[in-house]
Amino acid sequence: MKLQIMTAQRVDLQQILDMQKETYKSEAELHNEFNVLPLTQTLESVNEEFDKGCFFKIVRDNEILLQAEG
Repeated sequence: MKLQIMTAQRVDLQQILDMQKETYKSEAELHNEFNVLPLTQTLESVNEEFDKGCFFKIVRDNEILLQAEG
């Protein structure tokens, strides 16, 4: 299983946003704080961030495992 670091594409943004929300969900539950940007961010704002910089993704077998901004 080969990991690849790739530049994310606009088509990846919904999946990246979904992963972000899923990742922060348990932390929000732990602290009973659900009004944090990673959970309230919209696809529109992710698109705006995408337009300002570069997003990277780590991919294994065509599945995004992680994303980062560059």
